[in-house]
Amino acid sequence: TLFGGKSAKIYKAHIVENEAFEISEIGGYFFDKKQLIFRTGNGFLAIDELQQEGKKRMNTEEFLRGFRG
Repeated sequence: TLFGGKSAKIYKAHIVENEAFEISEIGGYFFDKKQLIFRTGNGFLAIDELQQEGKKRMNTEEFLRGFRG
């Protein structure tokens, strides 16, 4: 997928149920210090582990420490 203007591989993710994030647009996202949540056509998906282009594979918390959204 593309994220932050670079390609990214998602290795682990899980569905977030019973949450109401203020993300109206499909493909939109929310993040804080510990979580990265995307809006899908059927709800919300939390990313657990990813690798951004030119970076090492890391869990979401590690990634978000350097992310400038």
